[in-house]
Amino acid sequence: MKKIIGLSILSAGIFIVFFLTTNVTNAIGGGKAVTPNPAGTMPDSVFTFLKTTCMDCHSDNGSGIAKGQLNLSKWDGLTVEKQKNEAQDICKVLTKGTMPKKGWLKKNPDLTPKKSDIEMVCNWSESLKK
Repeated sequence: MKKIIGLSILSAGIFIVFFLTTNVTNAIGGGKAVTPNPAGTMPDSVFTFLKTTCMDCHSDNGSGIAKGQLNLSKWDGLTVEKQKNEAQDICKVLTKGTMPKKGWLKKNPDLTPKKSDIEMVCNWSESLKK
């Protein structure tokens, strides 16, 4: 009986230490873990927008298809050229209104991208071309 209690306390202790030492930032839309702004490679305003509006699906903890197309958690691992292309693609899908998906917007209507948000992302995308 003492062994069971001891093992239970040890297991609980390990869990608590793991939980306290894990640094996780939550995406606003769905509470999924995402990485912090990748090495400052994008302006904080753009990162905050992408974190709020895109990273529920397009991050390590996102959906399989979405993160397969673009995984923002892996942004730093992309070449500069690939980052430029992805940024242009992000601008295009936001401008066309094909992203975020309607189902996600239905669940998160308050996070619908504003025209000013889209312009900010597109301006950032354009700045990468230079």
